[in-house]
Amino acid sequence: SPCHRAKAVMQFFEQHRRRISVLWLPKYSPDLNPQEQVWKDMKFDVCHNYMFGTANKLAWGIRGYFRRLEPGRVMSFCSPDYLFGKL
Repeated sequence: SPCHRAKAVMQFFEQHRRRISVLWLPKYSPDLNPQEQVWKDMKFDVCHNYMFGTANKLAWGIRGYFRRLEPGRVMSFCSPDYLFGKL
């Protein structure tokens, strides 16, 4: 997104280069986006091989998934090993 490379953002990165390491990703790379991995995991956990009778039941299934979702699970989608394979 152009806003990520705006002058103010680039100046911020430059000022904090000792504390922040920027990893520029390809423009379209959902496989590297942890949010997309959470959605993929949710769809597998909630919907895989199951037919909900109503949209309301599906919504309750999704809510249940996010209530059970633990921070460590989300963090695992952000690990370099998960994103890039074993380094």
